[in-house]
Formats: sequence, structure tokens, C-alpha cells
Amino acid sequence: MQHLIFFNTKGGSGKSTLCEYSSKELQRLGHTVSVDSNMLR
Repeated sequence: MQHLIFFNTKGGSGKSTLCEYSSKELQRLGHTVSVDSNMLR
């Protein structure tokens, strides 16, 4: 199992948008994706 982690940073870095785009693209490529939305605050 591989993990892709978006670290919390100050400012409007767009982590939730980046995570959403990445998860959709990985799913399109046939990967199983699990997103923990509690981490996207």
C-alpha cells in the first residue's frame, strides 16, 4: 500500500482541491483511493 499525504500549511494552499483532483485522477487510473476529510481543515 502506498500513501500520498498533504501536510497542513499556513495560508490558502488549496489542499482540499489538490487532494480531490489527485483522488479523482488516481481512481480514473484504476487505483483504490480513500480520503480522510478530517485532515482537510
